[in-house]
Amino acid sequence: AAMEGVLTLSKTPTKPETKKELMELLSTVFTTFDVNKRDQASALEVAAGITVLCNGRKSDKLELAFDLIDVNNDGKLNNTDMIMYLKSFLTVLVRVTTSPTLEDDHREPPIIQMRGSAKHGQDTASIQNVIEAGSQFAVKVASDKMKGGPIDFDKFAQYYTAGGFQSMPWLELLDLNKWLLVRNI
Repeated sequence: AAMEGVLTLSKTPTKPETKKELMELLSTVFTTFDVNKRDQASALEVAAGITVLCNGRKSDKLELAFDLIDVNNDGKLNNTDMIMYLKSFLTVLVRVTTSPTLEDDHREPPIIQMRGSAKHGQDTASIQNVIEAGSQFAVKVASDKMKGGPIDFDKFAQYYTAGGFQSMPWLELLDLNKWLLVRNI
């Protein structure tokens, strides 16, 4: 129910079956952010993650999300904040690409779909564990390379460009042009 309002913001008419499938997808994303199973998630983390699905340049999305997670407005993130930052993107990417809602989309063209599914460990708790571990690993590698301490956005951008993308390749998917999409026509 928390994500239902997102769909009402669209100015384009949406068929009931499409709306239902989008609601299922958004609910799955929200549930994955709700690690304590209290029907609550960090609005900042959800907002940062949802940028994955928005148009725009990867660098703009990264900077916007960085600013959202930087709650004390000092321009820097500590390791815990960096984990939240990377986890926000990874949560949306993993849930969208493993969503059963998108596996067999036989609606009329020009609906575009992504195909992908995990063969095992697709329950929310398993996926949350994988996302957490992946985010912690990427931050550990980054922190070691950048000699620890709080990280400002420019320092992170330099690290990422100079090879850091190898420990967090999923960030490349913030560029929607890099998504492999299949048209059923």
